[in-house]
Amino acid sequence: MIRRDSSAPWAKPTLTVLSLGGAAITSYLTVIKLTGGNAACPTEGCETVLNSSYAEVSGIPLPLFGLGAYLLVALLALLPRFIGDEEAQKHWHEKTWMPLFWLTTAMAAFSGYLMFLLVSELQVLCVYCIASATLSLGLWLTTLVGKRWQDWGKLGFDGILVALLVGFGAIAINSTNPSSLATEAPSNSGYNGAAIATASTPSSIALAQHLNRTGAKMYGAYWCSHCHDQKSLFGSAALDDLPYVECDAKGSNAHPDQCKAAEVNSYPTWIVNGETISGTQELKDLAEASGYEGPQNFPG
Repeated sequence: MIRRDSSAPWAKPTLTVLSLGGAAITSYLTVIKLTGGNAACPTEGCETVLNSSYAEVSGIPLPLFGLGAYLLVALLALLPRFIGDEEAQKHWHEKTWMPLFWLTTAMAAFSGYLMFLLVSELQVLCVYCIASATLSLGLWLTTLVGKRWQDWGKLGFDGILVALLVGFGAIAINSTNPSSLATEAPSNSGYNGAAIATASTPSSIALAQHLNRTGAKMYGAYWCSHCHDQKSLFGSAALDDLPYVECDAKGSNAHPDQCKAAEVNSYPTWIVNGETISGTQELKDLAEASGYEGPQNFPG
């Protein structure tokens, strides 16, 4: 006789716990990405990932999509407990298993793609990325073994189909990624980033010249949104004097060897008077760190 409840009693609670853990991680990363803050992380890889073009899709932070997926898993796992009487709860408990399988398969497949990018493209260690990928895999495995599936052939077909759709979708997203398709046409020496539209002031130009003259360096990548923000603070006219070093080998006039020698792990990174400063800096802070004593009528 087949049990009406064909799932393990621990499965749905496990899905709930894992998904809420993933929601906590992705909500934190979403806030960091939106506010431009620095993530509390034992390695510099977290900042590199968050500052990369892979951390957003059409201007929307990628962790926000992950947050939505984790919350949807939690909803599907919990909702049947609160629907109608006992019979209705059992009915919806069974009905939610297939959507959970589709969703967790998609999450695991996309996490695998992101791990591939982490290793092959960014080449950094990001503990939050690894934790999220591990939770996604845990959700998929829990869904797979926590239910007594009757038709493994159909389940395998559905899983492969979902994984293929995710793969094609990831390739489509990556094709519009600034690291693959720059916002300006590539010159013979590489890609340029998005054009800087803000105007410089005499003070910002003078500061850029001072930084250049005193040996300061700004290390960044053409696809880095925070690097673009930093350049925007100086304004377009100051860029000719800004001591900027392109770290991505695909970028225009790139010097990845200099970035490696300077042990740069996140963008932008400033080295001013021998001090390493990470993240986008206000011009007044750069002026203070570099000993600039000229006029300080900076933009903004």
